[in-house]
Amino acid sequence: MFYNFNKIDLMEGFAEDIRKINMSGHSKQNSTNKKENNEREASVKTNKANKSSNVNHPAHYGGDTTYEAIKVIEAWSLGFCLGNTVKYISRAGKKDRLRELEDLKKAAWYLNRRIEEIGAK
Repeated sequence: MFYNFNKIDLMEGFAEDIRKINMSGHSKQNSTNKKENNEREASVKTNKANKSSNVNHPAHYGGDTTYEAIKVIEAWSLGFCLGNTVKYISRAGKKDRLRELEDLKKAAWYLNRRIEEIGAK
C-alpha cells in the first residue's frame, strides 16, 4: 500500500528533520565552527555596511560629509536641473575616471536646460 504524500506533508516532515539535525549539531559544534560562523557573520555585516554606504552616502558623491552633493543641493534648494548640474560636477571623474568628460557634458546639458527654462519665461 502506497501513501499519497502531498506537498504540505513533505515540507512539514522536511522541516522537522532539519530542526532535529540543527538541534543535534548545535550541541556538537566545536570552537572552529563557531569561529568560522563568527567570521562569516562579520563578513555579512561588513558587506551590508558597504552596500548601505553605496546607497546612502556613495563616495563619488562626497560620502557622508557636509559637502555631500545631495546635502548641498537640498541646502541651496537648487531644484532638478541645477541639482543635477551640481551632482555631475561634484562626481566628475570620481565614479569612473574614464567617464569624467561624460559627467561634465551631462552637467552642461542640465545647466543649458535650466538656462533655456529661464529664457522661456
